[in-house]
Amino acid sequence: MGDKDREQETNGESQPDADAASEQPESEQEARVEWAEQRTDMANERTDWALERTVLASERTLSAWLRTGMTAMAAGLGIARLLSSVTFPWLARAIGVLLIIAGATAFVVGVWRYRRITDQLEQEGMRGGPRWLVGALALVLLVSTALAVLLLFLPF
Repeated sequence: MGDKDREQETNGESQPDADAASEQPESEQEARVEWAEQRTDMANERTDWALERTVLASERTLSAWLRTGMTAMAAGLGIARLLSSVTFPWLARAIGVLLIIAGATAFVVGVWRYRRITDQLEQEGMRGGPRWLVGALALVLLVSTALAVLLLFLPF
């Protein structure tokens, strides 16, 4: 046999016939189907975990916005009260009011972003924390913002 004949024989043996796939034992085909289903289940589980991580990240981000807003409000009150005896007390009050308004803006932006993200996640089938609780918290913080501004204009 020549080299060319050996090559053809080797090529012929290494290439499976189309009928060979259909002749596989059913148990092997069932094993492959089961393996594919397991892989699909694992992929779905990983997707669910990713969505849960996104919910938690959204809640952490909301928390950061609220902390930033409360810090801005506290700084505004502190600056306005501590610097009220300087030459230009109106300037200290103006800076205080601006910081308090910045805090209120942080509250509104944080809640808006949280609601936008939770709306998108609900379309995927995930739910975050209770929306009424987030709304109630935002309302309390906005009322505290109004009270903080009023405190700036009350006499000592």
